[in-house]
Amino acid sequence: MPTDSCDVRLHHELPEPPAVVWQFLVTPDGAARWLGRPDRRLDIAGPVTLVMIDDGRPVEVKLNIDFVDPPHELDLRWQWPGEPWSRVRLDLRASKTGTILTLRHTGVPTALQEEYRLGWEAHLDRLLGGVRAGAASYQNGNSQ
Repeated sequence: MPTDSCDVRLHHELPEPPAVVWQFLVTPDGAARWLGRPDRRLDIAGPVTLVMIDDGRPVEVKLNIDFVDPPHELDLRWQWPGEPWSRVRLDLRASKTGTILTLRHTGVPTALQEEYRLGWEAHLDRLLGGVRAGAASYQNGNSQ
């Protein structure tokens, strides 16, 4: 990774258990609620194309799922168009009130650190909203 890179690390508390949050991370419908629409599930190793909306336009982000430990860890490589590959790791740990999610994005170009931090915070806020709104349907087995 380039030497002009840094890390973004965030922690987010979610009101549902890891198994429910996991479905929002790895299913196409769940991921679409908070991040973007993947072309397949994210709990299988290999390449994925994720379509995100940036300033009202669709952007294809390349992912490569490297490691999956359901429902606790998702480790992937990430490439926004025109940027070098970086790594995103999502860890889910049970807490007394639900789940603590830790997101660590390494290899972020230093000049984009604040933009990525703000972007991930906004996406994690959407994840929280999606979990609150849709957890019942996932618990009842209505996810893809």
